[in-house]
Amino acid sequence: MTQVDPRVDAAAAHVYKMRDLSLRTSEVIREINDSGHPALITLRGRFVAMITPLANSDLEGRLISAALEVGTSETPAESD
Repeated sequence: MTQVDPRVDAAAAHVYKMRDLSLRTSEVIREINDSGHPALITLRGRFVAMITPLANSDLEGRLISAALEVGTSETPAESD
């Protein structure tokens, strides 16, 4: 069973129905990123997912840095 991060502030998290996410995906994602808080998604009244905002994080930069490090640490193929 998947564990929810205990550091998530449930009081600050907004709850969206799956139908809201389906009908207003772009708007919901924008609201989540603007709030800076995770959102919980329900399906038929049960929690099924959590969306975590990344708009104000440095995730993209860290991923690019990690990819560059992997690319430079590979040994070049031997030439014939």
